[in-house]
Parts: sequence; structure tokens; C-alpha cells
Amino acid sequence: MAENWQVLSSEVVYEGRFRVVKDLLRRPDGGNQEYTWVPSDGAVAVLAFDAEGRVVLTRQYRHPLGLTIFDLPAGGIKPGESEQEAARRELREETGYLAEKLTRIGAFYHAPGRLATAVTVFVAEGLEAGPTELDDEELIEVVPTGWPEVLDLVRTSEQPVDSALAYAVLLWHATGGKAE
Repeated sequence: MAENWQVLSSEVVYEGRFRVVKDLLRRPDGGNQEYTWVPSDGAVAVLAFDAEGRVVLTRQYRHPLGLTIFDLPAGGIKPGESEQEAARRELREETGYLAEKLTRIGAFYHAPGRLATAVTVFVAEGLEAGPTELDDEELIEVVPTGWPEVLDLVRTSEQPVDSALAYAVLLWHATGGKAE
């Protein structure tokens, strides 16, 4: 079906921390349609387990929601960086932990209607504690949490959780804690 859509024009309408692109599309039915979206080099999230088997959650304020939510150490992939390098960097920057073992467990699109971002999820084990290296705009609380509590947070939370957290926890649980 994608081959039946044609990009007639494309322009960057905003460039800052991210880019916003507006395309003029020709639809399969012959009509034209404007579409605004955000291109991306991808992102990573890390489901990390400490020496006690607790999940290293992060908790931070998310302004578009007006809420402080639980999520995973996560972030964008920098140009020239592999997914695994980005996952190691984000885990270290946001939690201070270095991982002995990092294993890819899956990937998902968290908002395909507007974002061209695939989020690749890793499991980190064999953690060694160190200092965080937060970006200037980050204020992150590290919250090691037992697996049963994390499952309950994802399954029964009255407040929605971050999509990477939900995906990673449910995938890890569904596979019995095994990588792909």
C-alpha cells in the first residue's frame, strides 16, 4: 500500500532539538493531503536489573502530560552511534550504572502517526554503580523496584506508564525472561 502514496513536496517547518517536516502527499485515491511528522534516528530503552534482581526504574516529570511518571532509562540515538552504544550511554547517564551484559529484546514504534521513531529495547545485567551524567534539562529519580511491583505498575496502574516501560516489562514477562 505504501507504494501507492507519493510525496509531492517536503519542507522542514521547524528545526531545534528535533525537526518537524510537512509533506504534501498524493493519496492512492488521487487526492492530496498535508502531513506533518517528526523524523528520527531512533531511540533506545533499557530494562536494567540490579544485583538484587530489582528493575532500575527512572521517575521524571513529563511536561506534555503534566505528570511525574515511571519510565526506563532511555533516549535518542546520536549520529554515528549504534543502538547498543546508545543504550549503554543512556543507562550510564540517567542512572549511573554500567552494564556488564546488554541484550536486545525487541523494538516497537511508540507513536507511528507522527513520529518516525523505532524504540529498540535492551535488557541490562551485571550492573556496576557510578555517577549519573544528566543533561541540563533532566531531573531524574532512580527507583530500583522489585519485579512483582513493576508488573503491577504496568498491569494495574491507575496512572498510565511510559510505552517503553510497558512494552519491555510485558515482553520480558511473556518470554519468561529470555532474549530473542
